[in-house]
Amino acid sequence: MTPAAPGTVQPPTGLLTGTLPVTDSNGQFNFANPSCPNNSDQVYLVGTGGDPMAAGQGSGKTNSSLALMMALGSCGNLNNITHVHINELTTVAAVWALARS
Repeated sequence: MTPAAPGTVQPPTGLLTGTLPVTDSNGQFNFANPSCPNNSDQVYLVGTGGDPMAAGQGSGKTNSSLALMMALGSCGNLNNITHVHINELTTVAAVWALARS
């Protein structure tokens, strides 16, 4: 990845290849650690769509407007993360942190 000139923004680059992970009925998913194009690149996880499960009862309909994210940190510092939470709070925190980097 070529560094952006000061004051410019580069579009994100997807690190996962092939079929993207899908959550199971418990909201769990797995994927292998991606290889880093640049160890200092900031990595974030984005979840889209899904069936909102209010009070544990899924509606059976996909909410295509749903998008949540979580910042994972510098690509070179990633390891086998075993458990993450992705929700509205992690989305706001990730947007704020990545906007400042």
